[in-house]
Amino acid sequence: MIDDQLRELERALRASRAPADRLRLADALARAGRDDDALATLRIGADDPEVRMALARFPAWSDRGPWAAMTIDARPIRTAPVVRWRVPLPDLGRAEAIAASPLGVAIVCGVPAHALGPSGAPNDPALAITFSTEPVPITILLDPETGQERVRIEGARRPRFVGDRLIVDDRDGSPVMHDASTGALISDIASDLGRERHRFGSIAGSALGAGLLLMPAPRSLDAHRFDGAGVGERAWRASRDRYPVGLAVAGTRVLVWENVSFELLDAATGRSVFHAAADGADTGQLDEVGVVTAGRRWGPLVCRDADGAELWRHEEAMPLAIAPDVVVAVAPRRPEVAILDRATGEPRGRVAASAGSSLGGFFSEDHLASARWAIARDVVYAASGDPTGTVIAADLRSGRILWVLQREDASPPAQAIAAIGDRVYVLDAGVGGRASVSCVAAHPRPDDPRRPPGQLELEPDGQPR
Repeated sequence: MIDDQLRELERALRASRAPADRLRLADALARAGRDDDALATLRIGADDPEVRMALARFPAWSDRGPWAAMTIDARPIRTAPVVRWRVPLPDLGRAEAIAASPLGVAIVCGVPAHALGPSGAPNDPALAITFSTEPVPITILLDPETGQERVRIEGARRPRFVGDRLIVDDRDGSPVMHDASTGALISDIASDLGRERHRFGSIAGSALGAGLLLMPAPRSLDAHRFDGAGVGERAWRASRDRYPVGLAVAGTRVLVWENVSFELLDAATGRSVFHAAADGADTGQLDEVGVVTAGRRWGPLVCRDADGAELWRHEEAMPLAIAPDVVVAVAPRRPEVAILDRATGEPRGRVAASAGSSLGGFFSEDHLASARWAIARDVVYAASGDPTGTVIAADLRSGRILWVLQREDASPPAQAIAAIGDRVYVLDAGVGGRASVSCVAAHPRPDDPRRPPGQLELEPDGQPR
């Protein structure tokens, strides 16, 4: 019965190609538990404002820095993909970060401060007086389907998509809200809340998650309600001795990282739950299950639950990606990646092309730890940290490599990776050359006889047949 209804809605969309029919089909697919097919249906009609609002409800991949784990509940690419597009970025300095949603792709590039004039435009002949030689970031918003540049947001970093909003931090580490599709300014959040600006701001910047927006100040950490559309009342304020180095929020916990220690706070009240010395670690990843801490160069890797209790540790290991049930990690002097059980630390498997093989054939041993990793459901992606242009995908249950993609014309090392439904975006750093971003997508198979009812067949121009 449901399949008959979906076929009827699909025929109506083929006949009309109207946004209203597209929305009806997508809604029916979602009600049938087929969110992935609903997303694919809506993408084609993203030029319509109502379709964009529907797209805003799907998961996004945000730049949360090294402190928040990022996995996404979206359909992964399990079979050999294609490079849908690859575009060079403007020559604005080193590319640093990427965020992606069905509404846009945001790239952060660094511009040397001495190259900015009073207008904030690169290469302005009337150079501004500056007290710093640190790069001044520029966030570039791209079309997710074509890579075409939409807008540049100057002085912006740490892009995060929340619904139809794009949140960035300005040069002081204060959050600013833009439209996710157009980049239009919606709110200078700190100013609208009447918060005092601090010249040098916070290294950690703001953090989003669990319905909260966290904003550090010199002596406190403020948490405001955030529903995706705007910032609400302050939920709590926690006293601090100094700015945090790292900040993340997930589930019921907030991670506050300082130079030699870290603390877990209750996300509902701001009260301290756990505090510990860093114990040789200088980075941590927080998710709904707990926190994983490690040194940037080979451990110790320590896995804790949401209350800070230590579950297990490995003295020499580096976490590459974490999910609720696994930790993907690499050990020194071994060109292989282990999949560790999140509860016990015991190996579940290793990422390998076949029995007895390792990643050594794809990534050099020196660059294995610098590869960029992302998890979508039961698939882990990696983009090589050496100039080979290689992207791989592996099954998280078995570790078996599902596909290897060697992009044409060897690329600079991957600087960042982002995954959303049926898409992986790879940002090349542009060291010694111009940065670029690639969209790796599932290979279209319109003639697949196993195509489920209601899944649109597409013409080459992306329209339904």
